[in-house]
Amino acid sequence: MPIPPVLPDEDPPEEEEFIPAAEAETVDSASQEGLRQQTRRQKRAANQTKDFWRKVFADPIGRREMWGLLNDDMHAFTAIFPAGPVGFPDELAAYYRRGEQDMGLRLYHRWMALQPDAIRQMHLENDPRFAKPRRRRTPQVG
Repeated sequence: MPIPPVLPDEDPPEEEEFIPAAEAETVDSASQEGLRQQTRRQKRAANQTKDFWRKVFADPIGRREMWGLLNDDMHAFTAIFPAGPVGFPDELAAYYRRGEQDMGLRLYHRWMALQPDAIRQMHLENDPRFAKPRRRRTPQVG
């Protein structure tokens, strides 16, 4: 369906615009109403964040992708000490890898605070350390 042209004397339809937090209008927190408005805004943002991560971790594909991000891309659960071509430890590369790991752990702990049951499920589905041991059958004598 084509978009109708906007005539010069008409205002274009209003679209809800995303405003980054740095550019958002400030609130007068000295007044009670301003303080309430600020509190409502913070609660709304916290609820939206929690709802977003709940949706991501509700799906097995979302859990698998987040596990890949943590484990494969950010190496959150593995310490890596890279070496240069001659086998000598490379400090700068080690610092870089540690930064990746720290970011992965920061993300992991945030997820644990928001969705602990879903994170446990993510581990059960993707982490080989959480694999259930196989039961061995004992031969029946008789």
